[in-house]
Amino acid sequence: MRILLFVFIACVSCCAQDAPPQAEQEVPPPDSASASGGAPLPAPVLEEQGCLDFYQSGEYEKAADCFNSFLYMTKVTDTARLVSAYEHLGVCLTMLEKKRPARAAFLKLLDLRADHELDPNVYLPEVISLFQIAKFEKRTSFKVLILDTLPAYPVAWNFTPLGVPQFMNGHRIKGVAACGAQLLLLALSIYSHDRKASFYSDDYGYREEDLEKARAYDYLQRGTFLGLAGVYVYGIIDGFINKRITIKG
Repeated sequence: MRILLFVFIACVSCCAQDAPPQAEQEVPPPDSASASGGAPLPAPVLEEQGCLDFYQSGEYEKAADCFNSFLYMTKVTDTARLVSAYEHLGVCLTMLEKKRPARAAFLKLLDLRADHELDPNVYLPEVISLFQIAKFEKRTSFKVLILDTLPAYPVAWNFTPLGVPQFMNGHRIKGVAACGAQLLLLALSIYSHDRKASFYSDDYGYREEDLEKARAYDYLQRGTFLGLAGVYVYGIIDGFINKRITIKG
């Protein structure tokens, strides 16, 4: 009986050694859905996304500062992202009526992609116009003079004294000069009038010894008054010639 049991155990051992080994079952790596509990992983947030949020909400000043910082600090080499950043920066600066910096941004854009176009169905005509000016300058050796515009003001302001039309047009130096000249000439005219009147008497008029002094002050009064009138007229003419208008629709 023991001999038969020993033979049975030996046969079972031989069969186990001859059987082919089973392949290990491979476990598939977890996909993005299973790793996040069934929900797909969010897309990576771009560095300039905050700038785009400012732009889309109409906060062009913040958006322009944000795009400037991004373009200055970024190490991004993706041309499409850089082109988009320069495009939005140029649009923001145009909306802020900073035409020359906007043109510079568009020129940087064209350095990256010379055949780039702006969609006229998306942007305002002044944006398209400024971009076309930058493109024209890029293709030729000509430079187009661009003046940053200010909001328009009523024509009646051109008739106000003290350099107001010049200040309204953004010409501060001319405004200060016109204001100072008018105040000085007005003060001299009043002073000369008072000095001339001091030599006059209702009883006997001008005394002979004061006649020359009175005449000199009379000439001074006339001259300063004419000068005051001339500066005032100049301010009106200059106001109409250099009157700025707004191009925003």
